Amino acid sequence: MAIDSATQQTILFFVQILSLIFLIIYVVKTWEMASATRKAAEATEKSVIEMRETRDQETAPFVIAYFDTQTESGLIYLVVKNIGRTVANQVKLTFTPALQSSGPNRRLDEVGFITNGIESMPPNYEMRTLVDSAAAYFGKKELPLKYDVEIRYFGGIESKQRSINQPLDLSANKGTAYIRNKNMDNLVDEIEKLVRESHEIKNATKDIAATLENGVLISNANLLVTRLEPDMKNWKKYLIAKLNEFENLWTISYRDAREQGIVFGKLQAQILIIGEQILVLNANKIDNIPAGILEKTSLIAGKIRELGQTEFYADGGSSLNKFNEIGDSIIVDIHDFKKENA
Repeated sequence: MAIDSATQQTILFFVQILSLIFLIIYVVKTWEMASATRKAAEATEKSVIEMRETRDQETAPFVIAYFDTQTESGLIYLVVKNIGRTVANQVKLTFTPALQSSGPNRRLDEVGFITNGIESMPPNYEMRTLVDSAAAYFGKKELPLKYDVEIRYFGGIESKQRSINQPLDLSANKGTAYIRNKNMDNLVDEIEKLVRESHEIKNATKDIAATLENGVLISNANLLVTRLEPDMKNWKKYLIAKLNEFENLWTISYRDAREQGIVFGKLQAQILIIGEQILVLNANKIDNIPAGILEKTSLIAGKIRELGQTEFYADGGSSLNKFNEIGDSIIVDIHDFKKENA
């Protein structure tokens, strides 16, 4: 049966339409497959980048800076530490404002690692320097309580320069008291002190034994503080020696520490000893000592003991100023006593 030309054209048209439809479907599916492949490649590339970044962060150095105020001495330290897992190289620090101290002779811009940086910092390595005493620093209102420090360094899987900005805040420490905790180091120090004192006692005993064999010659006015000869001249000589000892301790030994606003426990211990010795002298007085002299020296000894027992707090420098005022007033009293009893 022959198909006429019109029917053939119609069939051909529908075949072409179907072919076009299948072609369009093929192109769409091919495009979707290509898109899915591209997305999968992008996801894989992103995953690789994230894995590399994660690995870099896990193994990279991480340098921080902070103020260490948790010390029993009441001092402020600047600490720079690498808490990361690899070496940090060419560490540089920039403080805004410039790091400052209350002491006129304490220039922090001359500290090597602050000015020139640190060439290399292994993991857990730290560097620290004394900034100031808490009492002296908080006692000067013009000193800043907040700093911003920019820390720059190289290191890690990607050997690129890393930079962090970190705030340093001292305001939270203002007004806090410092408790002197005892630890194993203190125990070791005390044992070593006992050993030294034992050797000193042993040596002193040998010297005394040798002296007794050759006769006793007393050349030190402090040697027999509690064994005074019953006359006014010797008693006054011993007393003046103790007052001179305190004056030298305050005006010479304490001078440099005072400029930096630092008070050491050893200084207070020496002050307490002098006060106790003056009280011992007064307890061994003789009957012909004028009451006025005895009263004035007892008042001086009481102020010296008060000075030795002063406690220090981060109170804006009030406790440190009180300590210095008491010491200066004692010097005035000693000078007045010497003039009156020259």
